Amino acid sequence: MSALDHYLPDGEPKEGEVIEYRKVVRYPHAPDVRLPQKPSTEIRQTGWLGGPNRQDLAHERRMRELYHLGREAAYFGEMTMAVEVYGIKATGEAVSKAEDIVYSLPPDSVAAQVTSDMAGEMAARARLRHIRLTETLDAEGLNIIKRH
Repeated sequence: MSALDHYLPDGEPKEGEVIEYRKVVRYPHAPDVRLPQKPSTEIRQTGWLGGPNRQDLAHERRMRELYHLGREAAYFGEMTMAVEVYGIKATGEAVSKAEDIVYSLPPDSVAAQVTSDMAGEMAARARLRHIRLTETLDAEGLNIIKRH
């Protein structure tokens, strides 16, 4: 089968025909992005009794706090994205069910008009609720991170 067999006489491609493309099309892939590991720290011994160096201890504590703060911030980012997507899915499913109810009624009936209005109001409230919930989650998460 030649390439010409995939086209109509007027030069338009046939609908539903898959045309082989000889070249490989390369798509960029997402880079592997990870949070850095906490670097190891050395705590030197000082004094004639060999106690730990206070600056080294303070440095090690700050590095540990930054590491855990970064992990919390990354988890917060992932959680907020998941909550956003979950809210979109739940809202879409609920609005779809309301739509099914509206379309199951006789088109020119009062019941269809009332339920259509109610479904629209429900969708508007769901949108506002989603915005409020995600803004509240953002604020609470940022407060948790700021406290550390």
